[in-house]
Amino acid sequence: MISQVSGEVVMAREHERGCEVVLDVGGIGYRISVTPSTLANLSALGERVTLHTYLHVREEEMSLYGFESSEERDLFEILIGASGVGPKVGQAILATHSPRALRTLISAGDTEALTLVPGIGSKRAQKLLLELRDKISRPALEAVPPAADSAIGDVSAALSGLGYSAAEIREALAGVSADEEPEAILREALRALGQSA
Repeated sequence: MISQVSGEVVMAREHERGCEVVLDVGGIGYRISVTPSTLANLSALGERVTLHTYLHVREEEMSLYGFESSEERDLFEILIGASGVGPKVGQAILATHSPRALRTLISAGDTEALTLVPGIGSKRAQKLLLELRDKISRPALEAVPPAADSAIGDVSAALSGLGYSAAEIREALAGVSADEEPEAILREALRALGQSA
């Protein structure tokens, strides 16, 4: 199992199959699938970053999925353990909802919020919520502290949901302080995106 990769960003792109980065680790390039918000939050090319990873092994291929926090990776592992949820759907869920928001909607049984994920309809959302509620209990929800960069991550996810590309999001959030409230960060990012249009 490869649970973490630290290396230099040599490629970061968004394409029709999703978002991916290549990290150079000792001369070996690891191609890692990431969410749009993770891609937007990555440093510029040439910078050194660390991603928490999950290695998905299938008969014909092995794929690495990368996350900004171990909490996000752990949630991904729980998600793909649910029936009918593969890595692509698990990644889509985390691209739509931050770990904190996902834990909240699961504990609240919010089917409507889960249907915001592309490819998840009402019946599938109900089935997932029933299955995930047992795996993510209420005490575990309260024990998890919010991530330090959750405001930036939430804003990245929101901008991605509005259709902005990872490059646009990265540029818009470049000068924003993570200490501000999410609403203020979103206003600044939208202002920056409006000026660049």
